[in-house]
Amino acid sequence: MNRVIAIITAAFLLMGAGLPPIGEAQDSPIVAIAGTPSGNGFWLVDAAGRIEPHGDAASIPNPTPPEDVADAAASPSGNGLWLVNHSGAVFSFGDAEQFETPSPSPCCIIERTLSGKGLWLVDHDGTIFTRGDAQTPHPSPSGWPEPNPTGIVDIAATPSGNGLWLLGESGGVWEFGDAQLFEMPEPSPGEIFSALAATPSGMGLWAVTSTGQVFTQGDAPFLGYPDPCCPSIVDMHATPSGQGYRLVDITGEVFEFGDAQTLIIVKPCPANSPKCPPK
Repeated sequence: MNRVIAIITAAFLLMGAGLPPIGEAQDSPIVAIAGTPSGNGFWLVDAAGRIEPHGDAASIPNPTPPEDVADAAASPSGNGLWLVNHSGAVFSFGDAEQFETPSPSPCCIIERTLSGKGLWLVDHDGTIFTRGDAQTPHPSPSGWPEPNPTGIVDIAATPSGNGLWLLGESGGVWEFGDAQLFEMPEPSPGEIFSALAATPSGMGLWAVTSTGQVFTQGDAPFLGYPDPCCPSIVDMHATPSGQGYRLVDITGEVFEFGDAQTLIIVKPCPANSPKCPPK
């Protein structure tokens, strides 16, 4: 049974600072969710660079939030985060390694290496940039759905760290290195894919559309999807067991499935919600 989780804790955390709750500021939508190593916590990050921890996620100081944030990734220890903005600049917090080399092209998707000593950055056209010990992977010999990646919305690394998958908004999946070949079905008319996650074995993928449709490939189990009245899914992460996942929408509502723990108060999507489609 799907559980609709509302992000309300930030209302109390930010009132003293005179800032609107994370996810509620019209110009600062939620852009990313990053899970802790245990799977019992996560951070939410908004476009204004604010970081909100839940569960066993550490509180990470962020005195000067970067602007125009597009994505985030957690360090292996769970005590740090990288944020990337739409200009490709990377900001390190906590114990996240610092990378000073600016990106030569606007990038808005980020993934870390297994060691946490490197990063992959990807732009919407599928160009991959590396930092630290991240290696530029070769295209998989299994082939691609199109000659070149396009409309890229998310990235996932293989367990070995020697491969990558890129997900396009139309459902195309491009493999690099030792990444297995997978194909996603086309989304419904008017929908686009928005997020991707790999199973711990590297033999399966989850992909979710902006309206919350969850598609699986390989050994990725289907565990549920949100109520259709709570759309605009922007990101997802899987639990370490591969038996759970969390989806987050643009307002900061988190939807937890499988063994992903419920970490904050449940708030059903009301029938008169402005996000609900007319019946």
